[in-house]
Amino acid sequence: MVKRFAKSLAEIAAVLAAAGLILILVGGYVPELVLMAILGALMLPVAGLLAAVALVLAVVSQATARLFLLAIVALLLSAAGMAVTIVPVIRSARIKAHQVQCIQHQKDLAMAMLLYAHDYDERFPRASIWCDTIRPRVSSPESYRCPEARHLRSGYAMNRALDCRSLFSLEEPGSTVALFDATGGWNSSGGRELLAKRHVGGAIISFADGHVKWIRLPEQQRWEVANEGK
Repeated sequence: MVKRFAKSLAEIAAVLAAAGLILILVGGYVPELVLMAILGALMLPVAGLLAAVALVLAVVSQATARLFLLAIVALLLSAAGMAVTIVPVIRSARIKAHQVQCIQHQKDLAMAMLLYAHDYDERFPRASIWCDTIRPRVSSPESYRCPEARHLRSGYAMNRALDCRSLFSLEEPGSTVALFDATGGWNSSGGRELLAKRHVGGAIISFADGHVKWIRLPEQQRWEVANEGK
């Protein structure tokens, strides 16, 4: 009786696990079928629980090797399905965390740059030494590092168009790029040619008024400024 019950549980678990895995794979590739992926994800824990119970009953009842194998296969299918579901979620959470961290880093740098400007005739620092110039006002050296480019001492560059530029000379500081994701390293400066889209196909940008945000098409922002009133 116990063996028969264990066999039924193992068979149900195997079917649920296989169906759940298929639903997740299909729903993951076809956006319109995302509900199928959600249903599949809900089926997997149930399948895993049933498979675990079946395996315990198989051990207790000293069942045949075939029943053991069926229960183990169902358990492995459930585990594989949950891994397929969980790994992308973990990766997505990591990417989002890095994006938030990068924004915080650039906020620190952008604020340090504005503090410098307020102390020096309302002018931005010299672009060629901007990292060194604002360093006393930056809360931590880690603020220079982008979490997606930790090998760089500085993962950001300054818009060279703001070199020693007066804050009052900018027509639209809220849309004028000041700092941005780049690969040049310490004291790197330039324009959109240095831009590094390393955050989900976009980049983190700091603007001349101090606000920071992620932008999918950062090259379309205001990079050049008029020469009048520099």
